Parts: sequence; C-alpha cells; structure tokens
Amino acid sequence: LYGDQWPIHTKSEERPAAKVGSQAKVVNSMLSNGCIVRGMVTNSILSPGVYVSPGAVVKDSVVMNDTWIGPGALLDKVVIDKQVVIGAGAVVGTGDESVANEQMPDKLFAGISVIGKNAYIPDR
Repeated sequence: LYGDQWPIHTKSEERPAAKVGSQAKVVNSMLSNGCIVRGMVTNSILSPGVYVSPGAVVKDSVVMNDTWIGPGALLDKVVIDKQVVIGAGAVVGTGDESVANEQMPDKLFAGISVIGKNAYIPDR
C-alpha cells in the first residue's frame, strides 16, 4: 500500500478518527477518518465513513465513502463505490477467479467484482 511505483494519496475529511472495535481485526490495510471496523479487514483500503459490522470479512478490496457492510458479509477482491449497502450475510467476489465478466470481459477478467454507487446488496 505504500509502494513507490503506485502510491495512494487521500485528502482527509473532517470526521472522527477511525475506530477499531475490541473484537475487530485489521491487517495490512488503510483506514480513513470516520471508519468504524467491528469485523475483519485484510489487505484493503477503506475510505471515509465505511462501517464494517461484527462478523463481516473484507479481503483484498477497496471500499469507497459511506458504505455499510452488514454482519457476517464476506467481500473478497471487490471494488465498491460510494454509499453502498451490503446486507447481512451477503457474499461478493468469492467465485472462480479465472472466469471473465460476461458483460465486460475485456475490462473485468481478473476475478475482481465491482459494485456501483448507491447499490444495495440484500441480506442473504
């Protein structure tokens, strides 16, 4: 995340400092102001205001502003735009990495899932 060839710069928003709950685990990740993590975040970047519920797992992902990740949700290799709601127990991005996206195989072919702005993924 701090590589010289592809640095990540962010403009800090006026929000409280990030908070990591007593049962949460954060490994090799960047948390922005206003984030609250109560689940597990690994190798990921969380933008301002992201909430990760207890039991949720976020791996190898980028999550943009004000996204809510519900209890028990599992996100693996996902890029999520702003103001998205991921329902409790939802599973995104855990399929076969070698399968290209059907609608945009020339752009999405490396096992990465993309969720657009204001999307709602229902509870499972």
